Amino acid sequence: MAVSPGSADEAGNPLVKAAARGDAARLAQLLAALPHLVDVPSPEGATPLMVAASAGHTREVEVLLSAGANPNRRGGRRAECPLLLAARKGHEAVVRALLFKGAHAAAVDDRGW
Repeated sequence: MAVSPGSADEAGNPLVKAAARGDAARLAQLLAALPHLVDVPSPEGATPLMVAASAGHTREVEVLLSAGANPNRRGGRRAECPLLLAARKGHEAVVRALLFKGAHAAAVDDRGW
């Protein structure tokens, strides 16, 4: 699939799709062509890093963090960050990767949880 620099598809950020699928190679390819989309959320408000963290995709989380993804960016209906999403689902390796790259350990969502 060819990547058009500067574009997101009709459904949103293509990085979100690659993060959701757990496709680190495709994610790296997209980041090389579209680095400005690293923190752009989906229509639902989830960034690629949030999606990868929630799914427990450690390699994809590492790829996104290396590309400059913000580990503290909040989004979605509860204003959650990647660390909360990973911790709630028990994804320990993802939690460690996020903390190593500067995620706030005392992060809470909009309800204070």
